[in-house]
Amino acid sequence: MADASFDAVIIGGGTKSIVTAIYLAKYGGMSVGVFEERRELCSGLTSEIGYVPGFVADCHATSLCDWYFLPVIEDFPNWEHNGGKLFHLTGSAGIISVDDQSCWVLYSHEKDPTRELTAKGLAEFSSQRDADTFMRLWQAVGKGSKFEQAFLDEIYNPPVPPGVPSPIEKWTMDYLAQPDCLVDYSFLDLPTIYAMQRIWERKAVVYMFARISLFGGALLETTPGFE
Repeated sequence: MADASFDAVIIGGGTKSIVTAIYLAKYGGMSVGVFEERRELCSGLTSEIGYVPGFVADCHATSLCDWYFLPVIEDFPNWEHNGGKLFHLTGSAGIISVDDQSCWVLYSHEKDPTRELTAKGLAEFSSQRDADTFMRLWQAVGKGSKFEQAFLDEIYNPPVPPGVPSPIEKWTMDYLAQPDCLVDYSFLDLPTIYAMQRIWERKAVVYMFARISLFGGALLETTPGFE
């Protein structure tokens, strides 16, 4: 191995390194050597026993979405034939109330493709109004929606010229103009917590979706002093 030579050498076998390597090999026709000190490659996609015995913990980001892998799956049609597959957990997020120990699970699309199971649980945890709001929100921005297509168009294409609305901006303006829209234009200028308070009834649900919104960069920072 000490005498081996490669067209490209990559130090570290994380997910970005491996994706780079397979593109260099297939589309660049290069020989690639990947060197990783851990026992396995792509440890960012694995889970291991954590600090608490019996509990499996992430070694990676807690959010892995289907769209992360779309370019690779499209550029490598034999992805699944060679063993590549994305598995989702049963629940992608959830809440446990400290007050009464009640809980709600936001199920993954794989577990609950229609979101009816998730909405049913939300009605029990919070209210029927929140469950109905969740279903309306899912229909607007969930899998297969116009928002999803606008989102993919925006992240996988070059930026639009200055002064030209982006795909997400176009979708937002179209959505706000609909009579059944959940919010109005003032919603876009609200701090995250205040925005979520206008949508959800139970405080725990407000806080959860505030965190999701902040994680995705969808809204402004959380307002200090929320209780």
